[in-house]
Amino acid sequence: MRRRVAYGAAVLAVAVVSVGVWFALAERHGGPHGAPPVTAEMQAFEPIDPPRPAPEISFSDAAGNSVGLNDFRGEFILLNFWATWCAPCVHELPSLDRLQAALGGPDFRVVALSIDRDGPAAVAAFFGTHGIENLAVYNDPLAAASRDFVLRGLPTTLVIDPQGRLRGSYTGPAEWDSPAAVALIRHYLGG
Repeated sequence: MRRRVAYGAAVLAVAVVSVGVWFALAERHGGPHGAPPVTAEMQAFEPIDPPRPAPEISFSDAAGNSVGLNDFRGEFILLNFWATWCAPCVHELPSLDRLQAALGGPDFRVVALSIDRDGPAAVAAFFGTHGIENLAVYNDPLAAASRDFVLRGLPTTLVIDPQGRLRGSYTGPAEWDSPAAVALIRHYLGG
């Protein structure tokens, strides 16, 4: 009788642990509680839950006009900090361009924010040389925005919701038009 009780308790303990592990894995991979799907190369994505307000930053567009995050209210933003002298940034830039072409619209926009000191004209020339056709030119030559966000390195990409709140971050290069990245973005877009 003692053996049966001990065996039953062991089976119950294994079942409880298994269910706990399943829920933990499901949560990490976009499971039942609505967590973003962070699979494959997106496993380095760090969800921010609860979301917190993004700092209000300003930077320049291609014409040198001042632009701020408030100008994008109502849209999900994939804010990418990069520079022309950053090899990993340059490597991932075409995937950001393709992501903008595939998903960009009234509800979603890739904002590739260069911290190059030579200004928007240099960024526009770089885009032209590298065949970047779908991203708008944005530049912060003093890198004030990257300091406001306390970045750990370049490239860094942030997901900002339509209310201007940070929802997640990714430090390092990624293939932003990969199936895993598109699934992550679609999660935030609601489908």
